[in-house]
Amino acid sequence: MKPGQRSYIPGVGYIAIVSVEPVELARLTDTDAVLDGFPTADLLRAEIRSLYSAEVRKKLTPYRIRFSVYSPKDQQRITKERAKQKQKQKLQKNRDDLQKTQVAQTLDKLKKMSETTKDDSTS
Repeated sequence: MKPGQRSYIPGVGYIAIVSVEPVELARLTDTDAVLDGFPTADLLRAEIRSLYSAEVRKKLTPYRIRFSVYSPKDQQRITKERAKQKQKQKLQKNRDDLQKTQVAQTLDKLKKMSETTKDDSTS
């Protein structure tokens, strides 16, 4: 994730990434925890310990990601944009598939013509 990037959280909607910065687990504050849905930093750290083994936590670089949720009006706009984008991608895929089919059919015809020409010349 990068600042300025748009992402999607199921049940929340589209979000704008505001900042992404590495953070040491020991430096997490109660404010960090509350923003992440935990009453205290100790409970947040306990949850992280339960999710990741000690070995993984040693290799893990935790990040503090700050984001804002788009307004309902912007959610609708983004949803429409995504639908249009997906439709464009689908149309392009259909065009690409059709072109591949046409190329394959043309190659088949050329091969048959070549075989017919060979048969005619050997007769």
